[in-house]
Amino acid sequence: MKASLSAAAALVPVLAAAAPSCPKVCSTKPAAFFLAGDSTTAVQSEGGGGWGNGFLSFLVPPATGANYGRNGRTTVDFVSGGHWDLVTTAVREHAADFDVYVTIQFGHNDQKPAKNITLDMYQENLGALAGEIKALGATPILVTPLSRRNFKGAVTDDSLKNERVRTIAAAEETRTQFIDLYQNSKALVEAVGEQRSHDEWNLKEGDNTHLNDWGSVVFGRLVADLILEKEACLKSWIGKNETLSDWIWSEIQGSTVLFGSLLRRKHTMYARSRALRAVQGAAARHADGLITRTPPTPRCVKCLAPATSFHTSSRFWQGEATGSVPTTATSASSPPLVPASLKRRRAATGQPAAAVVCRVPAADPTLLTIEGPDLPPTEVPAGWLRDRCPQSTSPSSGNKNFATGDIPVDIAIESVRQDSEGNWEITWRNNIPRFVADGINTSVFTSGQLRRALHTEFASRDLAVLQHHTVPTASKWSRRTLYPREVSYADWMAGEGHFAAAVTELAESGLVFITGVPKDHESVKTIAL
Repeated sequence: MKASLSAAAALVPVLAAAAPSCPKVCSTKPAAFFLAGDSTTAVQSEGGGGWGNGFLSFLVPPATGANYGRNGRTTVDFVSGGHWDLVTTAVREHAADFDVYVTIQFGHNDQKPAKNITLDMYQENLGALAGEIKALGATPILVTPLSRRNFKGAVTDDSLKNERVRTIAAAEETRTQFIDLYQNSKALVEAVGEQRSHDEWNLKEGDNTHLNDWGSVVFGRLVADLILEKEACLKSWIGKNETLSDWIWSEIQGSTVLFGSLLRRKHTMYARSRALRAVQGAAARHADGLITRTPPTPRCVKCLAPATSFHTSSRFWQGEATGSVPTTATSASSPPLVPASLKRRRAATGQPAAAVVCRVPAADPTLLTIEGPDLPPTEVPAGWLRDRCPQSTSPSSGNKNFATGDIPVDIAIESVRQDSEGNWEITWRNNIPRFVADGINTSVFTSGQLRRALHTEFASRDLAVLQHHTVPTASKWSRRTLYPREVSYADWMAGEGHFAAAVTELAESGLVFITGVPKDHESVKTIAL
């Protein structure tokens, strides 16, 4: 097997011409990505799951791609088992109409003694695979292995460091593009920590190698960002998710976003829809404390459609807590929806119950400063707080009696005072008009509700918060900009990664297609947001 790979490697010197001195001219053809690798690239299954499908979910049509990753494969038996032929066939079929890219990531199985693949053979095989792709007129991208999540203290083991070094060596030897997924995924996992990385990303309990659906999205985004760093021409074909990217890179760079700092902007409205809280529930299963570090430079993200307000009766939301909709600032009889694993951790560690102090900065009535004995001063926007008014949320269903988009952009705080029972009464200026007409202009929060809102929403990096500084400018859909996401009824009702991605798409573009919906009335009712 190695001999055939070595023969292909002979093509590499011919194709590795000197890099052009002039800037690269971007092709007008859409991109096609074909992913070759082991189970850490492959689709989620009983025995494996990697970043591949998460990465492909970010492609912007007519860009296309396919995940050819296979569980348990090495640089040798991926070829001998016929899987490499599927990749090269796809390259040939798409070469005329697409700029074709092939990612190549192995190492997890090549290192196993039973495979009898030395590091020299591993490096040579990677170079040979890259050479074959170049010979077909496509672009190979060598990818260092995805890090395992096996911790020794605060850091993960370095079990794939040799494979990383040899992957980079193969890329340099053959003058092939590469991305360092190993080093960056290792940094991300260590920044998040052992408990969270296992709870949020493991395919199943005890599997610290493979990724679940949400892990595929997170590390697929990491791969997308790493590729865009090397191939700027692909920005038209690899869609952005600035919120997720900002979070990933703030973690990798050692700076967790302190949300109060991120939101410290005058005349800014911050809105969260209930469905995007669902995204957060699937994306960030933790609420253990606010980490205060230096925030990165904030980036403005797409704003929410003005009339967006959601609820869901998806099984995912009914399985772990009372009530069909998650909410953070609720009445005492309706606690915030949190995963069972988090409830167990809270029961073990205890939940802080200290009172908080609220005040309105003299220079800016659009903000409220909240602090406590263990809580640094944190500024939250008036609109964010109004969206969580306990009196506007049904204790039984968790649904709000207004849409997030109803909140005026210029809402502010008229006054804030603490009553005799320690609750905080907030009187609004420029409140929602119909509430003003009904004489309702005050919200009352307990210290516990304010604390829970901060810990739950801010500590989870607010993956679903959408911000805008003014009323968004309307723009028409076009064939170029509108390619609605499709999600199956089964994935939608499962409420995991595919549901989260689809809801994000719905918030951004206003349209998503759900396929395979049973034709009975009850099934249709259950998909309502």
